[in-house]
Amino acid sequence: MALKDFFANDFETRDNHEMSELRTHYYRARYEDAKDAVIRVAKSKQMHVRSVDDAHKEVYLQASNHHLILVLVNPNPAETAIDMKVTTYQVIGMKRGIKIIMEFYKELDKQLTFKGVGLYR
Repeated sequence: MALKDFFANDFETRDNHEMSELRTHYYRARYEDAKDAVIRVAKSKQMHVRSVDDAHKEVYLQASNHHLILVLVNPNPAETAIDMKVTTYQVIGMKRGIKIIMEFYKELDKQLTFKGVGLYR
C-alpha cells in the first residue's frame, strides 16, 4: 500500500487489482438475487438506495459520510461479479474506503454463495 492510499478518498475494485482486498468478488447467483442481496446489505447498514439501473446493472448507495456505486456483471447466467467504487467525504481518507468495501463484501459473502476473487484476470 502506497502512502497516497492513506490520503485517498476514492477506491475501486477490479479483477486484477494489486491490492487483494480490492479484487472483484464473484458469486454463484443470478443478477436479480445479487441485486436483492446488495439492497438488503445497504439497508442493514442504514444506506439509502438512490438509484437502481437495471439497464446498466448499477446500484447507487448513499450514506452520511460516503457513497458507493456497485456494478453487477454476469459472466454467465448463474454467476455475478460485483465491483464497487466508493468515495468518502473526509479531508483525509485514512483508507476508510477500503474498509467500507471490505465490510460490504463480508456481508455479501454471508448472503450469497461466494465463488472466488478475481477469477477472470
